[in-house]
Amino acid sequence: RDLARAEMQGMALVQVIRQNIDNSIEKIDIALRMIVDNLEVDLKSNEKKHDLVFGVMDKIRYLINESEDVSVTDRDGNVVFHMGHNRPYSFNVRDREYFQDIKNGLREYLYVTRPLKSRLSGDDILIFSRGYHDRAGQFAGVVVIPVRIEHFRRQISAFPVAEDSFLSLRSHDLSLIVRNPSRFRDEVIEIGDQARVPGKLREMVGESFQQGTFLAQTPLENVKRIYSVARLSSCPIYIINALSIKSTLDPWRNLCLIVLLMTLLFITITCLSAVV
Repeated sequence: RDLARAEMQGMALVQVIRQNIDNSIEKIDIALRMIVDNLEVDLKSNEKKHDLVFGVMDKIRYLINESEDVSVTDRDGNVVFHMGHNRPYSFNVRDREYFQDIKNGLREYLYVTRPLKSRLSGDDILIFSRGYHDRAGQFAGVVVIPVRIEHFRRQISAFPVAEDSFLSLRSHDLSLIVRNPSRFRDEVIEIGDQARVPGKLREMVGESFQQGTFLAQTPLENVKRIYSVARLSSCPIYIINALSIKSTLDPWRNLCLIVLLMTLLFITITCLSAVV
């Protein structure tokens, strides 16, 4: 009964976090599509409406509190528009995986990277990007909005975590984005780590996976946990709630101990009464 209740509560928490993060990412994606639409209208009309594009980017930058930077590249990866505090004089992203994948047509929808280091700020970030096209329908560049991982850490740290349990976000390849708490027994969990993913989770996740619950022991840790996992509806990021079975069953064990002591006390009193 307690384990079943823990599974339901774990999945309910995951659903709340999913809704919260989905709202943030959908807002970012709307901003990306607005910029893409303005860029493509600019290119199709063959007019250089740079002021209009800059105006849209500037408004979006202040509407999105998840990020302070917005960039647009050309077909060669050169940043041609940039709004934000870390303004580059000359910058190129053609060697980045997200740029190459979008350019090669591997991703036609919202592209979210695995965790990486920003070359401008040095922060750990996720890149959210979309491609845009010219009048002939050919690839013309990408629009990029970086979001610091600290933003996601603040989002999941608002939720309570039991002893030996954790909440985490992992990217499409199960690279760690953020984990709360960030360490167990003074052991730091590095961003991008994939070593602590149960084999069952690797088997479950995929294009058709939406949510699920299973029991497993975390690799490298001798702790059995109930895993509640859900995929964001906006992009392939997984929310994981790993609840320690020990913490879950502690109230049951305490109840068993109390009942046992009460039973022993009753038997003792009954035997003494019989003797008297």
